Amino acid sequence: MQSPIATERLLATTDHLIRPDQNLSDRQQPWIHPRLIQSVDPIKGRQLRVSQPVKKGELLLVDLPYALIPVVDHPEQSGDIRCSNPACHRRVARTVERVSCPNRCSADVVWCNSSCRDADNLRHEFECTWLKKYATSIRSKWGEYDFGMLWLIVRILASRHVEFRNTPPSDKPASDSKPSSFETGWNAIRSFCGSQDSWAHSQVRHWTMLVKKYLGNSQSLPHGLTSSEVLDLICQEEANSFGLYPRETGAFPLPELAVDRGEQFGAGVYPTAALANHSCSPNV
Repeated sequence: MQSPIATERLLATTDHLIRPDQNLSDRQQPWIHPRLIQSVDPIKGRQLRVSQPVKKGELLLVDLPYALIPVVDHPEQSGDIRCSNPACHRRVARTVERVSCPNRCSADVVWCNSSCRDADNLRHEFECTWLKKYATSIRSKWGEYDFGMLWLIVRILASRHVEFRNTPPSDKPASDSKPSSFETGWNAIRSFCGSQDSWAHSQVRHWTMLVKKYLGNSQSLPHGLTSSEVLDLICQEEANSFGLYPRETGAFPLPELAVDRGEQFGAGVYPTAALANHSCSPNV
């Protein structure tokens, strides 16, 4: 099986987000090199490695986000806002093209057209009431970072909601799978490393308070999880989410001159790419 050619060794792609001319039918699909496998390092935990040599320049991985949020200033005027439909996520640069939520839940929620909005109805319906109820107050009281983190958790839960509607959840724990296999969907999220013990007690206390105030199972957020399970999800998300930028990030080996990656336009959770450990010492 031949891989596409790429200039980088690992690609957690945002190509479908950056190219506004790309049609939905042309969007890049998830792809894993047949020689790329998952293993466990006794110190670092889960990781990716190659089972056999691969050529320089071969693409190893294309991953798509399980959940993604925009991170832009002044979304009403921003040219970097993305379509909220997970099957699209294209840049919606011109305000005249944007379709907003009829409930006006948040200025950050836009679609490129009414078809995208209608196709995204089930997922957005899950988050809409929560956004309308809490978005402004959370931003005012706790700031943009905490709001973004909470919203990303809500969008993870929204994707889970849609996934379970389409495919009943399996009773088989994610940890029962073979170490070399790749989980997908909610099972992949459950497999993330990260626990309450991984974080400072003060940070966990803060998140516990946020969960109690904003993320409890309710009519406005019917996820069916316990507060402890949602707190665990935050610990996993914070250890495994990615900031999204218009240009290359994480070049390895490190270049002599710093590379400007541009302004952040989003944040997302990429279940398979998270295995690569976005750190100064990558696994692959």
